[in-house]
Amino acid sequence: MKKHDTLVLEKILERINSLQEFTVGMGSIDDFLSDEKTKNASAMVLIRIGELTRHFTPEFQNNAPIPLSKMKALRNEIAHKYDGSLDFVSLWNTIQKSIPELKSKIAELLARQ
Repeated sequence: MKKHDTLVLEKILERINSLQEFTVGMGSIDDFLSDEKTKNASAMVLIRIGELTRHFTPEFQNNAPIPLSKMKALRNEIAHKYDGSLDFVSLWNTIQKSIPELKSKIAELLARQ
């Protein structure tokens, strides 16, 4: 993996850590749904993660060991539904299930460097 791709992965990992800090201590989806600041901050971090996927080298993108297309699609969904129609239940599920999986995969990739 090229150094540039490593740097992008590190930036994504930093964003994931921020996202997890925002939601730590939230015991339920109701806690998340009732906290406008956390919902909006989380959505913005997920947008930033999706935007970072554009910065990988073509070689990394062509053989991506992480779900770049899903990350980009989530970014687009959030960015275009930020008018109140965004499904925050789905966002919570992503934060709770997919983000830890992504974090683990990125940490594994970085450990090989």
